[in-house]
Amino acid sequence: GELVGTSEDRSALEALVRGRLLVAHEAADGTEYEVAHEALLSGWATLRGWLAQEPELRAARERLARAATDWERLGRVPEALWGGVQLGEVERLEGKELQPRERSFLGASRRAVGRARLWRRAIVGAVPLVLLAFYFGTMLRARHAVGLEVATHLGVAQAALEEARGRAHEVAELRRRAFARFDARDAAAEPTWSHALAAADEAERTYGRAEQAFYSALNLDGTQADVRSRLAEVLYERVLLTELGHRSAQREELMQRMGLYDLGGALARRLAAPARLTVSSDPPGASVSMQRYSEDDRGKRTLGEAIPLGPTPIGDRALPAGSYLLTFTLAGRPTVRLPVRLARGETLATTVALPARAPEGLVYVPAGRFLFGSAVDESVRARFLLTAPVHEVRTDGFWIGRHEVTYREWIAFLEELPPAQRARRTPRVAKMFTSGALDLLHDRRGWRLNMQPNRRPLRARAGERLVYPGRTDRASVDWLRLPVSGVSAEDAEAFASWLDRSGRLRGARLCSELEWERAARGADERELPTGDRLDPSDADYDETYGRQPLAMGPDEVGSHPASASPFGVEDLAGNVWEWVHASLGPERFAARGGSFYHTETDCRSTNRQVSEPSMRDLSVGVRICASLSR
Repeated sequence: GELVGTSEDRSALEALVRGRLLVAHEAADGTEYEVAHEALLSGWATLRGWLAQEPELRAARERLARAATDWERLGRVPEALWGGVQLGEVERLEGKELQPRERSFLGASRRAVGRARLWRRAIVGAVPLVLLAFYFGTMLRARHAVGLEVATHLGVAQAALEEARGRAHEVAELRRRAFARFDARDAAAEPTWSHALAAADEAERTYGRAEQAFYSALNLDGTQADVRSRLAEVLYERVLLTELGHRSAQREELMQRMGLYDLGGALARRLAAPARLTVSSDPPGASVSMQRYSEDDRGKRTLGEAIPLGPTPIGDRALPAGSYLLTFTLAGRPTVRLPVRLARGETLATTVALPARAPEGLVYVPAGRFLFGSAVDESVRARFLLTAPVHEVRTDGFWIGRHEVTYREWIAFLEELPPAQRARRTPRVAKMFTSGALDLLHDRRGWRLNMQPNRRPLRARAGERLVYPGRTDRASVDWLRLPVSGVSAEDAEAFASWLDRSGRLRGARLCSELEWERAARGADERELPTGDRLDPSDADYDETYGRQPLAMGPDEVGSHPASASPFGVEDLAGNVWEWVHASLGPERFAARGGSFYHTETDCRSTNRQVSEPSMRDLSVGVRICASLSR
């Protein structure tokens, strides 16, 4: 009965019964069919194939029928449907007549498999999108976190920058007060300056915090142009702060860093802004030439080629910031030199008064400004040089001796004094101090000099030459042309008074420290007339003759023109110290310029030594200044 599934099956069975191939029997559950003879099982090939296939198809149909029945019983739930593998097992039943329930089950299963396949494809296609979404989500969260951290650093940087700017303003004010007190010889000058230095250090540290915070922000996000420009502004303001302290090495390092963040170079152009200069003379019509100072790698300053500017008045000229020398020439009048230091972006109008004549042996220094004091290390400045920190001051016009006062000039002074005054003002160093002993004597044969700059005394009369036994260069000197020494500040004042009183030089006096230093340095921050160093041949100091005791001693004035100052004044470094009226501190007098016995550092134009007005030494002489007379 199980073989009778369709009408076609039933017709086929009836035909086999009529052909006596099958035998039909009635049974309790229906009709049964048997093979008429066992020979048919081995002899009929078609039957053998049918019989071989029947168990598989019957098993497949049974599974399908049970699955369809269970699906119906469970309310056609999707969980009871077949998958792809099970559907493949019943593919051979497709051509058979199936029950409606079975067909519905197979159709629902195929649709479920199709939907599952579509879902799998969708999921596989969606994985990259999910990963991308996850990546960008993570990036957005990370960027948001970085943004918060950058904002934190920028907040710290801005707060530090505002504090640093306040500190910088405080520094400028304290410096202004300190300089005013130095110029007024106020005892509070050094304490005020110490406060200014402390404020400058704090400003540097605060700018450093701002700079570091901007760097931290850039390290997190280097794409923000605004942060780069703000960092460049910090470095620019630090450059300005170093310029106040004349710290050129630190300035160059900061400028190099600033260049990395100065987009478009606007700040660099601001630092390179030219100065503007207008020049006049009184009387007008003077021809003016200009030369610029440059500094070599050894610290020596040299003049460039002279550039004619034309006759005065000279209109507005744009010039790079730096140190210059203007030379004025006008027929019938002495040539006048004016060193000028031009600051970045400034406008300077200068008028030079041209004197009608020049007193013999004197150089005219016109009214003007210059840098006074030193920018060296504070311990050296305050404890050794005894000078003020470098700052700008002015002097009126004055005359200054091209050379130090010589023995010949001093003897002329002595010869006009009464005997008692002569004895009092005669150069004499009775004891052997560090730089030697000296005695200027007069008898019926005339003047003679006994000088002992070392362990061997040297003697010569007027008309005779003094010989240094340890020298090969300048061994024989005309001692009357040596700078007078062994004179006190009181003696020097008496000499200047005699020059004025006698009419030899009206207005003669000792130079002030400001006048002396301006005559030595010109307008810029150089430490020596030649720049920031001396070569042994430039001046007479301890290295000039190899520090040989028998070679040490003063030279004839004008023997070392290489160390002439920007104004053309000679021997302002070495030879002998020169008495001046003190411009700093409570002292009345100071000595400037170093000597044959002292080091290059002692010879600095910024160095000053103070002593009692009555002090006499073989290494100390005098130079004369005079007020301007038109």
